[in-house]
Amino acid sequence: IEQAYAQRAKASEDKNMRLPGKHWSDKKVTEMSIRDWRIFREDFKIATRGGKVPNPMRAWAESSLPTEILDAVKEKGYKKPSPIQMQCIPL
Repeated sequence: IEQAYAQRAKASEDKNMRLPGKHWSDKKVTEMSIRDWRIFREDFKIATRGGKVPNPMRAWAESSLPTEILDAVKEKGYKKPSPIQMQCIPL
């Protein structure tokens, strides 16, 4: 056991050790990996079934909604879409 702890301590001091990637909220949509989308769905408790389900939108600005609708959403004070909106609006 002591040997395992020693190896772990050495690994944590290793400058070449790969650090974990950025959180999905710190990435652009184009940088999101399949894993990031899976974690995003888990974070918002979004469940889907079937194949070829599009990725959800993370914010209103990422949607393909017309400008008029986005302006109305902003005017009404909706800051973030709900989880069902996140997954369904991209359809």
